[in-house]
Amino acid sequence: MKVALLAHDRFPIRAPFAGGHESFTWHLTRELRRQGIEVVLFAGPGSDPALGAEELGFTPPPISERARADVSMPPGAQVEETVAYLGAMRALAARPDVDAVHNNSLHYLPIALADTLPQPFVTTLHSPPTPWMEPVLDLNPRSHTVAVSAAVAEMWSHVTEARIIRNGVDVDAWSFGPGGDHLVWMGRIVPEKA
Repeated sequence: MKVALLAHDRFPIRAPFAGGHESFTWHLTRELRRQGIEVVLFAGPGSDPALGAEELGFTPPPISERARADVSMPPGAQVEETVAYLGAMRALAARPDVDAVHNNSLHYLPIALADTLPQPFVTTLHSPPTPWMEPVLDLNPRSHTVAVSAAVAEMWSHVTEARIIRNGVDVDAWSFGPGGDHLVWMGRIVPEKA
């Protein structure tokens, strides 16, 4: 089996991790491979070379001064990010060897174009709804969703019925220290992490 993982391109997928999202994608890629699943990872520039990521960092041709003068358009970085995901989705459409696509990108375009792919498509919801992702999830019934917590699933429930698959912890990588058999976890204290 071969799975394509779409990461976000805001930060590289490598240790030390910029945050939980990068850690999630890195660990998921490694664990799927450990279980014998081939993984094609689409990620931002500077990701861990051991992951063999296909770089999302596509720079479109320069935008003309006339086009830049349109104040209603988003910033250039947003245009580049959208074009990068368009390139990834086109690449996936031309990959009959990929059996499934797992979207972790936090970008609306992969969800909007999910029905153009021959493969099954699932998006992991890591955070509350965004104005870009909410409408495309609502309009694309072919895009399946999972959420990392009951709180995140509830936040998206008006748009999609997400199954809950909690983030895992590699218990072999985290052992008890000299303080005893108690664990301490630290992270952002926000409602969606409940």
